[in-house]
Amino acid sequence: MSSRAQQGLPIAEAVPRLVDFVQLGPNAGAHRVSIRLAVSALIPVLALAAAGRLEWSPYALLASTVAVYGRRRPPRTRLRVQAEVAAAQVLVIVAGVALAAARPAPWLLVVCTAFVAAAAAALADIRRWNPPGALFFLFGFAVCASMPGTDPADVAVALAVSTASVVTVLAVSVLDAPLKHPSDTDTPVPGPLPGRLIAAQAVACLAAGLAAGLAAAALGIDRPYWAMVSAIIPIIGSTTSAQLSRAGHRFVGTLAGIVPAALLFQIHMSQLVLLLLVVALMGCTEAFVTRNYAGALLFLTPMTIAMALTTPGVPLSTLLVDRCLETAMGLVAAVIAIMATHRIRHPRTADAAG
Repeated sequence: MSSRAQQGLPIAEAVPRLVDFVQLGPNAGAHRVSIRLAVSALIPVLALAAAGRLEWSPYALLASTVAVYGRRRPPRTRLRVQAEVAAAQVLVIVAGVALAAARPAPWLLVVCTAFVAAAAAALADIRRWNPPGALFFLFGFAVCASMPGTDPADVAVALAVSTASVVTVLAVSVLDAPLKHPSDTDTPVPGPLPGRLIAAQAVACLAAGLAAGLAAAALGIDRPYWAMVSAIIPIIGSTTSAQLSRAGHRFVGTLAGIVPAALLFQIHMSQLVLLLLVVALMGCTEAFVTRNYAGALLFLTPMTIAMALTTPGVPLSTLLVDRCLETAMGLVAAVIAIMATHRIRHPRTADAAG
């Protein structure tokens, strides 16, 4: 194969076709992962409701995302991966709460979040966690670091609640293990990535996250981490074409997801009902995310809006506009970072032969 052929970027393949937005991939046990996630999130929410401490539920929900890791792995392997991820997720949640207690300036919050994303992306690549990337770690840190009214005493609360939540995740995985399913395969784990690729992914996450987050903060948007999430999501793709295609799905899916969110949240809901809705939407998102990413955003977008609405005082219209604006800002940063690192991820044959 010529160096030109290997270096070339098939842009036409990177642009999603209309059918891509509605076509579903194979199920491959996605329903099992979504059920494990929903159960793992529901138990601590109900426990906190019974204790009259629903304000602590974000710590539990963010920790429960550990349940999505280790999909398509045998139960023992899945449990090991989830235990590793659980330790990292609890750490970023507690660090986020500690930062929130210090009342950081918006720009400092963005900088800290970007470095957390870069470090998490590198760690996920090194440990070969599945799904890859820094999404859940960025979200866990940023949401906790942005919570108003946090004080130093909340650090211990966050540690206790998030730890209890990840223990619930591991217990659900253990209980699910005897229920054999074809998706519990010993799928070959990809070999270790070259150091230059791990570094390129981490630097791309750092640069794109910083650019999107600082731009959103400069505009006075309350949740600049929404822009940062959109900036790092496409970067986890294995090829430039896949990354750009994922960015297209992110944009179209978010715009489509705004519609059900706008209609659904015209209904007044109590905090408990909102949290139960978040749990249901988390499960639905996970059921679709590996089958059709744009389709998953029909549930993910309302879910993030619902989580924001659990904090009173934020108008729905503002949340909807901010979500669209920050998604666009984040994707612009992502595309620039993807194109800037294309040659690193796809070196010329001549260079490789060096």
